[in-house]
This record gives sequence, C-alpha cells and structure tokens, in this order.
Amino acid sequence: MKRLSTILILIFTMSIGLAYSQNDDMPVAKPVTEGVFIFLGKTIPKGMKYQVERKSRNDRSYENLGTATAPGSRDEMLKRVAEYQKYFKTIDPPKADELDKLWNYIDKYLTTDSMFVSNLPVMHLAAGTAFLDRTAEKNNDYQYRVTLLSAASKQVYQRESNRISALRPVQWPKIEFAEKEFVNGKISITWKTANPADMAHFNVYRSVFGRDDFKKLDGPNIDKGVYMKEDQYYMLCIDPLGNNPAMYEYEIVPVDAYGNEGTRQANMSGSNIEDYYVPPVTSLKAVSDAANHQIILSWSFEGKEYLNGIDIMRSNNFDDGYVRIATIPVSETSYTDIVPETGENYYYYLQILSESRVISPSAKVFVAYTGADMAVDAPSDIDAVPLAGGVNIHWKSGGYQGKGFMVFRRSNPGEEFRQVSHLINGNTNLFSYTDTSRILRGGEVYQYVVRAISNDDKNSASSDTVSVSPGIKVHLTPPVHLTADVDDKSVSLLWDYMNRWDNNLVGYKIWRKNETNQWQLLDNDSFQPAKNFFDDTLTSPGVYTYGVASWDSFGNESEKSVITVTIEGVQPVAPPAAIKAFQSGDAAFLSWGQIIGNISGFKIYRSVAGGNPEAIRTIPKDADSYTDNNVERGKLYFYQISVLDENQNEGPLSENVPVRIK
Repeated sequence: MKRLSTILILIFTMSIGLAYSQNDDMPVAKPVTEGVFIFLGKTIPKGMKYQVERKSRNDRSYENLGTATAPGSRDEMLKRVAEYQKYFKTIDPPKADELDKLWNYIDKYLTTDSMFVSNLPVMHLAAGTAFLDRTAEKNNDYQYRVTLLSAASKQVYQRESNRISALRPVQWPKIEFAEKEFVNGKISITWKTANPADMAHFNVYRSVFGRDDFKKLDGPNIDKGVYMKEDQYYMLCIDPLGNNPAMYEYEIVPVDAYGNEGTRQANMSGSNIEDYYVPPVTSLKAVSDAANHQIILSWSFEGKEYLNGIDIMRSNNFDDGYVRIATIPVSETSYTDIVPETGENYYYYLQILSESRVISPSAKVFVAYTGADMAVDAPSDIDAVPLAGGVNIHWKSGGYQGKGFMVFRRSNPGEEFRQVSHLINGNTNLFSYTDTSRILRGGEVYQYVVRAISNDDKNSASSDTVSVSPGIKVHLTPPVHLTADVDDKSVSLLWDYMNRWDNNLVGYKIWRKNETNQWQLLDNDSFQPAKNFFDDTLTSPGVYTYGVASWDSFGNESEKSVITVTIEGVQPVAPPAAIKAFQSGDAAFLSWGQIIGNISGFKIYRSVAGGNPEAIRTIPKDADSYTDNNVERGKLYFYQISVLDENQNEGPLSENVPVRIK
C-alpha cells in the first residue's frame, strides 16, 4: 500500500509538470503556509552556492536573504530534513528508504534531473536547490533573484524568478465519496475524482461524529494510496480504529506539490460498529395551533444510541410530493413547522437514519391548517430588478392596512419559498425590499413572492412569482494550461476546455500586444465554448504577448491567461554590462564596457524616483562613457542605456544605475 501511494503521488506530481517552469533552471517562487518557497535551479551546488535576494513590487533594488549549498554529509542532509519537515506538515515526511536513495543521489550526481522524493519541497531544501523565505509577509508581491556562485565566488549565472502575483491560482479537484468497508477492526474509505487538477497529495481528517473536531490522520499505522480505474482517480485511506465501538466523520483535503491545502470536502461517516436495529417510531402526532401558521409534531422511540438523525418530510398530498423540511438530532422528540398557506392539508412522516444512513420511514400523519380567520388579499404588481450586489423587489399594497409584508425567495422551482425579509411596513401604496444576502450568486436565477401579514399575524396567499438574476459579478476561472506553438510567423494557441468550470460559458476572447503597444482584441469565432484554440499569423518579428479570457452569457469576463512568444528576426542587441555611475564635479558621469558587433550607437535614458525613463541623448557607437551636465544638486537620478544596431533597431534597456548629485 505504501509503495502504491508513492508511485501514484509521483503520477500526480508529473501531471502538474513537477510544479516548476518549463525551463528547469529558472527560479520559481511559490507562496506556502510558512512563507515563500523558491526553487533555485536544477544544479546541486557542490562546492558552489546559490545566493538568494528579494525585492517587493515597490523596491528598486534587491536585498540579500541568504545562501543555499549542498549538504556535505548524510547527517547534514538528515538534519535539514528534520528542520524543514516541520514547515510542511501537510505532506507526509520522507520515509527511511527514500532518505537513503536521496543521499545516494546527492552524493553521486550534479543535477536534480532524476532526483525524487514524494515530499518535493523538503527534498529540494535538503539538497540545497531550494530556499524557504520565512520572513516574507503575506499578500506582498515579491520577486527573487538567484545567483549561482563558483567556489571562487565568481558568478556562474544570475536569474530572476516570477513575481508571486504572476502565478495562476491553484486548481483544486472536486472529490466525491465512493465507498467504505469495515474489516478486522479497520475501516477502509475510498474517494474519487475525474480530474486531480493540481492535487499532488491528499490528507484525511477525522472527528468523532457530531463534534466537528477534525484532526489530520497521520502516523505509521495510517495507510494511504491512489489508483486509477475507468478514467477515475481513486484515493484510499485505511484507518485502524481498533475494537472500541465509536462513530466518526471523515473529510478529504487535496494538497498541492508545495504543501498548500484546499478545502475539506466529501464528508462521510463510518465506524467499527455494526448497523444497529432502527426502533419503530411511536405516538407520532401533528397538531395545528390555528394561529401563527404553526403545526406541532411530536413522537417517541427508544434505542437512539447509534442512530444518525431524523429527517422530517412534508407534502400536500398523501402519496407523493414529499420534501425534507428539516434534519434534527435523534435526541429531539418534537418539531414546530411554520406552514406557508392557510386552508391547506399537510401530510408528515419521519425518516430515521441509521449509523450507515439506511433510511427507515415512519407512518404518515395528517393535519389541516385553517387559521383563525380568512387570509388577507395578496400584494399586487410585484416586480424585481437586479442591482449591484443584489436584487430589488417592489410591489403595491392595493390599499391594504395591516401589519405589513414579508418577502420570500427560492432558487429552484422545485423548492419551497423561504422568508428572507423582516416585517416591512409603511404608509405608502408602493413598497420595496433590497435583497443583498451573501447566499446570492451571480449568474443564478432566483424567484420571489410577497405575502401580506394581517393584524392578527395571518399570511395572505403569495403574490405572483417574479424571477430575476442578481447584479453580482461572477469571477470566472481564466483558461488554464495555455500553451503556444510557433512555426515561422504563425502562432497556434491551445488551452483546456472551460465548459466544466462554468455551465454558462459562451466562449473566449483573445488579445495580443507587442513590446510597445497596448492590448488589442483580435477577431475570433468566440461564440464556441468548445473551441479551445486560436491561430494567428504575424508579419513582423518581435516579442508578442497573448491573453485569453473566458466570458459567459451574463457578460462576465475572467482575468486573462497570458503567454509570451518570440517571432525570430533581427535579434536585439543586449545592453552594455558593468555600467557605472558616479558624480564628477557638478555632473553625472557614466561608463560601460565595450560592445563588440555591428552597432550604430547608444541611447542614454534618465529618470527620477517614481518617474518613467526619458531618452536624453543618442551618442556614437565608439563611445564608452557619457557626462550628463544637466543635473541639479541634491537630486537622485537613475540611468539606463540601450544599444542601436546597424539598422537603428533599439535593444532592451539596461538595469537602473543610481547616482545622487551632492
């Protein structure tokens, strides 16, 4: 079982591309529970070291955080594993055989190409190919710079990570309970999902039934595994409960490769007790109080210890149409029902739920509710309109003078209306109510009715029913797994079908921009939610960025998923390296290394704090310095340099170099 678990966690991990970028040596920064995890590169730094620096979005320069090196011995590696495992408690710790294989690999090889332990963050931190920034503040948009230094402290390479905000949101799977089995003091529970998405591991939480005190199941006696069958992923957990009778609830939590947990879901109950006999319900009664729309149910039965609850069912017909109006604990022996209509017959029965949720129905009882007198007239001219954040319902009283009105809502024509407003009164003929409940969801259709309340607390019949969709913006999921294929000057985009994310999906919108232009909406046949591709033909070389967004039938639009491609042509000349800037008299003096190649000159850019760089001078190709005399004392200036090729094509700007004129 444990071998099966390891193998299939590897399958999950491979399915999300090892959670790293397409270039194995590009640093990747990912927020985790205890800070930010930075993958530094695939080179195991033996006799070398990674230097890690950080800056936030508003910082101009990087600050040094620390270094990472390869472990010098097996004991040092084990010490690192013990240190870092406490920060990744949501992922099971590496087992002894995994640690043996990890040290043998680190000791023998120079890169992480085939290195694997099921706990990926701890594996890389132990090998010196990752860094954990525990000083990072939550919700701060950091970027990291990683420099690989040789034994002589010379730079091998220097690269920047992604900004944290550039990462797409984690996609969690929808998991369902599949089956359970109790054998020899152990309970075996299986869940399933059609698509694991970004799940690399899973955890199981357990609570004594009804206490809502869930704790993670872990330890050497807990077996977990994953397998596939008929295009479904199955997750199995075996809990050795022992022989003490008890009943428990279980929930499963998906975990990504970095140890971030999703939400608990797929609740189920299980125990090491047999399904006990469900006792019969006796003395079931239903009594109308002829006021306040109340019907009081009462009953009794014995042997409640291992029962799971009581469902109360109601209908206006004896034979069919029953709906569950409440589920209550088995300790209750009465329930008061508030019925919606006067002058109706109501039929009730109870469903007793056993420990394994086997349903045992009671006999049915009948009661008629007539009220103390006739109901008042229903409100008229009801209408509903969407508002930002909710719905406004308005109606006329028709001259009725009573206590007031109440508004009722339902989300499905098969459901009963439920009261959503307080008592609404006033002296005008036109009334209104604004529903801004957090239950409302954009893109859903809701139905409303209004009832008048008499001075003796009687409900009128319902008004006409109105339907409306609230004016709440829906946050659609951006298209996931966006890829691009470049062939000469043709670009083909491909992404996942998003129909399963949103039933109201209309299609996709495609944008494009180059290095200098703003986003441009491209013509495409977007009224096809199943068309998850787009082909574009470009006429000029350069770097292009594409954005793809989902949009639905209500006009809601997701954020863009973006990807950048390069159309080969004339390669821009890189900016000069080793730029230096310092004060020379009352001027700023710049110098740089010589550029070898077919160039025609340099452009000098200058900016001040918070400003954009402006070109101040173009100078000849044989220059290697520049003096800026147009400066003021006490000011801080930033300089950047670009190179013009022989066709006057300008390359990218260099890094900012600051100088303060004193």
